Amino acid sequence: TGPLVEYFVSRAYQRDVNFHSIFGSGGRLAHSFAKLAKEVWAASNKTAISPTAFKKDIGRINEQFVGYEQHDAQEFLVFLLDGLSEDLNLILKKPYIESPDSAGRPDSELADVWWNDHLKRDCSVIQALFTGQFKSVVSCQCGHESARFEPFTTLSLPIPSETRQKQ
Repeated sequence: TGPLVEYFVSRAYQRDVNFHSIFGSGGRLAHSFAKLAKEVWAASNKTAISPTAFKKDIGRINEQFVGYEQHDAQEFLVFLLDGLSEDLNLILKKPYIESPDSAGRPDSELADVWWNDHLKRDCSVIQALFTGQFKSVVSCQCGHESARFEPFTTLSLPIPSETRQKQ
């Protein structure tokens, strides 16, 4: 996305690098992605670039991506977004937070509570650009319902089969 590229190409990301997150790579992923973004941006007149250095950095950070075997694109995207989010997380100490019950509150109020709790643990440019909320409701036979508003950065959807009825 444009705002993400601008954030990295302009070097604005450097002020947000979290070197201490135990869930991140100490900024290595953010720096490597920034180099790739700058290279792609500078190569706008070229026909192709080779992201070899980025690929090697990814393998060093996550051994799942070592080598040149085929990998799942969705797994890579999840790793990249999660890794960048942790490397750029402005929250230095993540508090423990209980997931709130809906307790009959309206959806708009409960969604705000879940979102504010999420931001107490995860606050980065990735969260700002890519995170949404997924509402799920559990219903008991007794009539009680409990709603949750889980944050997500990727949403996996099944690909429908090719079986179409002719009209």
